[in-house]
Amino acid sequence: MSDYIYSLILLLIALTAIELRKSYYLVPKIELKRRARDGDKLAEKLYRAVSFESSLDIFLWAVIVLCTAGCLILFNRVAPLWLDVITVIIFIWLVFAWLPRLAVNNFSLKLTGFITPAVVWVLNLIHPYLQRIDHHKSRLDLETHSGLYDKKDLISLIAKQKKQPDNRIDPSDLELIKKALKFGDKTVGEYGLTWSKAEKIFASD
Repeated sequence: MSDYIYSLILLLIALTAIELRKSYYLVPKIELKRRARDGDKLAEKLYRAVSFESSLDIFLWAVIVLCTAGCLILFNRVAPLWLDVITVIIFIWLVFAWLPRLAVNNFSLKLTGFITPAVVWVLNLIHPYLQRIDHHKSRLDLETHSGLYDKKDLISLIAKQKKQPDNRIDPSDLELIKKALKFGDKTVGEYGLTWSKAEKIFASD
């Protein structure tokens, strides 16, 4: 019976770590820092953990993987084989597929804010060691691709930015950038100017 209890505890820790990771990376680090500077208390708390950067990510993934493995090992000791197989399938789907896709809610954010002081305390202790791991890992990592290839991708990005609910860039500025990107694709005639009119304009300058 104790193995069931311990496996349940490990499962809860793994699920909590997933919720923490989702909450920490809900907005980019630069935006979180901006909100913290503007007096958002929750953002200020979360930024203390996010400022550890890759060390936070390594720590959370270590908790998720180790607790998931420990939970399954303990459960396998007391359950029949057929139930083990079904449990592993459901567990992997729950932890690595379904739960990470759920939207972050207010409960997740409050839970993250409550646990963050403990997370920061642990990271202060293990950050020097995790930095070494990240140093070796970064040698193997390729630079992150921007996902942009030509002007059309930039124009598409601007269109998405205009529709983004929390966009703080003035729509007129976005429209100006969009027109600037398209400017080179048109001829003088398409702008309603003949060469003679264009010459007069340039001559007047």
